[in-house]
Amino acid sequence: MLVEIGLIEKPDLDEFNRRGYYMVDAVKCPFQKGGGNATPPRVAIENCRSFLLQEISSYKPKVVCTLDKTSLGVFLNARRFRLSDYAGKFIENYCLKDAVAQLRIPILACWFPTSMVDSEIKLEAMRHLRCILTNSIS
Repeated sequence: MLVEIGLIEKPDLDEFNRRGYYMVDAVKCPFQKGGGNATPPRVAIENCRSFLLQEISSYKPKVVCTLDKTSLGVFLNARRFRLSDYAGKFIENYCLKDAVAQLRIPILACWFPTSMVDSEIKLEAMRHLRCILTNSIS
């Protein structure tokens, strides 16, 4: 998707890093024996949040882009929500958990690239991210 919207020229992690992008899991510690793609338990997310926020704080990104409901939930001050209500939008500070709001880094909610959501809807959210990034670089 990053290639398709023009943020990188080819699907290459080195180019991704050279451009100053950084990808990280919402949970910064192992949560399931043997790995896998299962959603981590809420307790694992809660226990690992401080490590993630510390990493974000030290990296100081221009924007944080969440790529699914689980990662958005790390930042959002709500137990129950629909990703579709937030995807493609910046999260208002009052909707964020206090520790996240204090970072003063914009949080943009997006769909996970391989989700079952219509590709055009996902691309529109990613195009919004491209506009933010290219405007903040210029």
